[in-house]
Amino acid sequence: MSAFSLNPYLYTATNIYSFTVIVDGIIQRPHIDYEFNNDSTLGTQDLDFITIPSAGAVIIVVADTYWQYRSEE
Repeated sequence: MSAFSLNPYLYTATNIYSFTVIVDGIIQRPHIDYEFNNDSTLGTQDLDFITIPSAGAVIIVVADTYWQYRSEE
């Protein structure tokens, strides 16, 4: 498997269904093409490819947006 950390980039990636993985324009399937390791005790959120993309592949990971209102005190 080939692993990539999502932790510093996608704050809303909390489970395998909270983001979409696209490799060279093709949507990847959870539990078939990749797994997601979310270990809250270690603070890791790793995307593990089962079907390893070829060298030079364009990988895009999209998650739901996150925003929060802040008061102007």
